[in-house]
Amino acid sequence: MRLFYGREGMQMNGRQDMRSEEVAELIESAFSRERYPGDSHLTQGPSMEAAELREFLRGKRWRDLQLEELVRNRESIFFMTPEALRYYIPAFLIASVRHYADSDQIPSTLLFLLDQLAMNNSDYQSRFRERFESFSDSERAAIRAFLEYIRDTHLEDFPSSAGKDQVSQVHDWWTRHEW
Repeated sequence: MRLFYGREGMQMNGRQDMRSEEVAELIESAFSRERYPGDSHLTQGPSMEAAELREFLRGKRWRDLQLEELVRNRESIFFMTPEALRYYIPAFLIASVRHYADSDQIPSTLLFLLDQLAMNNSDYQSRFRERFESFSDSERAAIRAFLEYIRDTHLEDFPSSAGKDQVSQVHDWWTRHEW
């Protein structure tokens, strides 16, 4: 299934589909200036997962990734360098917005990745900052739009535990935090 096509390729089924298209276009626009990080800047570390990911992504533009590939490789975002993450994250965000029902666990994976408080240890906090501090204001706005979309349209898929739901917590952090 092709991810990146304009309105003419979509069959609109009401307000939610129109909103998903607006969010997808915002994401695409915000990340449109990002350049391929280079074959040697795709992954970190010598692990087998990193090596497989390097081979999978080598020379690929984010717009060329298919939904099925993203679903199979959803956890790859944790093995990417900050540069590669910044380049490839729009593919995952747009897949979640345009094809939510078929995106499997991509939205949950993104939610964990975007949750600054997902793990309470200093290594994770440092890695989180390293991943996202170079994002531009428009890229951060696109992430907030993604989180708002998920919160407003699919919150029931992310049940809360002990208070506020995770989607709203993550959205609130991205809204309040100043880089």
